[in-house]
Formats: sequence, C-alpha cells, structure tokens
Amino acid sequence: MPLGWNDGFQPAPNVLIGALNRTGVLPGPFQATNLFIRGQPYTAQLGAGIREATPNNPLGANINLIPGIKDG
Repeated sequence: MPLGWNDGFQPAPNVLIGALNRTGVLPGPFQATNLFIRGQPYTAQLGAGIREATPNNPLGANINLIPGIKDG
C-alpha cells in the first residue's frame, strides 16, 4: 500500500483496484470482497458514482475500504 496509508474507512487506491480487477475479485453491486491489508481485515465495496479512469482503474470504479470483514 502507498505511503501515508491509514487504517480506517477510505477509498481504495487505484493500484489496489487494479490488483483486485486483475485477480478477478473486484467487488460488484451485490458482492463485496474481503481482504487483508498489512494484517488488518477489510471489506472492499463498490461505492456510488465513478472516479476518473486511470491505467490501474480503467472503468473508474469507486471502491471503498471498510475496516473489518463483512458477510455478503
């Protein structure tokens, strides 16, 4: 994760969105993705709206990271 990473609710960095997309676990409208970042559990969920597209996030997905693991 990039320098300046803080644990807590935050938008996912585009680099992480790209990694989730490449491994086929990008969250969708009805499916969250559970993952660990620096040993801490997070749930990645699709947020409202879109972001500016980047090479790591070509669709402009707005993914939020929520501390903890959520079911569903």
